[in-house]
Amino acid sequence: MWITGDQVTAGVCHKEEALWRGTETKIDEVLAGAGGRAGGDGKLGGWGFVAVQGLTGSTSTPVVNKPCYDHRRHDALLLEEAEVVGMDRPKKQLIKWLVEDNPRFKVISVEGIGGLGKTTLVKKVYEDVQVKRHFQNHAWITVSQLFKIKELLKNLIQQLFDEIKQPLPQRVEAMDITELTIQIKQFLQQSRYVIALDDVWSIDAWHSIKLALPDNNCGSRVLLTTRIVDIASTTSTVDSHGHFHHMEALAGEESWTLFCRKTFQDNCCPDH
Repeated sequence: MWITGDQVTAGVCHKEEALWRGTETKIDEVLAGAGGRAGGDGKLGGWGFVAVQGLTGSTSTPVVNKPCYDHRRHDALLLEEAEVVGMDRPKKQLIKWLVEDNPRFKVISVEGIGGLGKTTLVKKVYEDVQVKRHFQNHAWITVSQLFKIKELLKNLIQQLFDEIKQPLPQRVEAMDITELTIQIKQFLQQSRYVIALDDVWSIDAWHSIKLALPDNNCGSRVLLTTRIVDIASTTSTVDSHGHFHHMEALAGEESWTLFCRKTFQDNCCPDH
């Protein structure tokens, strides 16, 4: 159905990344001699950019090439509206599912392989004005492959209290998983809420978070993204009477539109 704009240029960066990997040690030695490694976290490119150093002529004379953006998950959230092709229809459908007049708790799962723009789509839906107005409480949680349930729950409760501009309850830092679960459930019990769970790889992660989300007959919703069909199916159809949206790559015409948009200044392929 769509791809994100950064896929068009990803091949160039992947080629530079290969060069980067092969010369990392030598670059570190050069930078260490000049006053330490780049990046505040002890790694090159601490802010998500990699300065790829090509070794021209002699390995002792590094030449810094144009930095290549390190394509990571947060990259999807930085796309401009004009760089996204083919998302209008699914965005409208997801919003319709979210705000439909049905009080039952529902999970809306968005499934597809990596790089299709699941996070971008769901973020646009989550931040839509109609969605913001429809729900009383909102939170966005990135789950990922390596997750700690306690940290996810603490993140969730922090966002909920930040939204209403209230201080966190005492002892939150010392609470165990059960206490955090109870605290969140009590907070949301009388609320129509929407919680976005991005990048879910484990059904166990979902089941642990679900314990904190009350089925309160207020029309609450969960937006979930995953690469795994079984997770999307289970969360949206078995664990709730929700919806399952499968993402695919752009069709030929949409791919051509995206190519022209990224390649030519006026968004159109010239005659010659």
